[in-house]
Amino acid sequence: NTMRNDPFLNAQFEQIYINNKKEYELTPRVGRHSILLGKGEDFDKKFDKLKIFYKKGIAKVDWNKYKQIDLRFNDQIVCSKR
Repeated sequence: NTMRNDPFLNAQFEQIYINNKKEYELTPRVGRHSILLGKGEDFDKKFDKLKIFYKKGIAKVDWNKYKQIDLRFNDQIVCSKR
């Protein structure tokens, strides 16, 4: 529901996948990275962090620079480079 009710998030993602660890992974429409959300808690906080990262971080570099954006941890975003 969080994604559907937010125009930015709704337009950003094309696929939601639940992996074998029962963690949510998102595939965005722009960029070749995946976004790891974790097991389904605190989605609102995680999406807020992601929107800030998209607007202030990744917008200043190549959208394809990262392989994965990991939002599972409190107060940090962990990115894996290609």
